[in-house]
Amino acid sequence: MRRSTSALILPMTTRAMRWMNDIYVSTPYRVLLPRTPRFSLALFLDPNPDAAIESLPVAGDPECQPVKGAECLNMRLDATCDAKIAE
Repeated sequence: MRRSTSALILPMTTRAMRWMNDIYVSTPYRVLLPRTPRFSLALFLDPNPDAAIESLPVAGDPECQPVKGAECLNMRLDATCDAKIAE
């Protein structure tokens, strides 16, 4: 990726992508070994298992069907596990 002084890069989760009706695409994430020492802190938040995950009304006609929070999390975990098994 080339550097740009006029661009804003915002990490987007797959869940946020669903909320925004695929207007914005989730960010692929990979970890590279740092050239210098660094400190990293990861924070993972998940919605209530029964919370509805659906497109916001301002995003237009929904591209995805609404799902519950637990189902959305399980879909991401399954996709991660399937990708590792397929390698």
